[in-house]
Amino acid sequence: LSGFWDFGSDSQMTHMIYSGSIYDEFGATSRKTCGAPIQNIAAACLYNVIADNGAWTDLMNGRVQKALSSNTVGWPATVTLGRSSSTYHMKGHIFEVRVYQGALPLWNRLWIEGEMAHKWGIQSSLPSGHPFYTTPPA
Repeated sequence: LSGFWDFGSDSQMTHMIYSGSIYDEFGATSRKTCGAPIQNIAAACLYNVIADNGAWTDLMNGRVQKALSSNTVGWPATVTLGRSSSTYHMKGHIFEVRVYQGALPLWNRLWIEGEMAHKWGIQSSLPSGHPFYTTPPA
């Protein structure tokens, strides 16, 4: 998956995989190098980014991929989804995108992860200790 989205004010772009690593700029003024994916992105997965002033975290299926203790929040004038430039287009599917204003409290994030995982049939990919691993939130 080359181009994914442009949700940051950095001039670089987001790539789910480029040279074996994830690069993301969601809600940031600079692109983050997140390392090799901790989950198989050829299968359906939940990808979550928490961007706040002073902290930035991305998660895959409820597991932390990369956590940073620094970030300056920045948003582009125009959001792009499914590509990150005219050159890099995503080759894959995006089933759902949710964007919230501000970082959500932990319980809200866990609830949303559980709700989406059960909705899309990938709840077994959540960590076994996740509060909604076996039962969807009600």
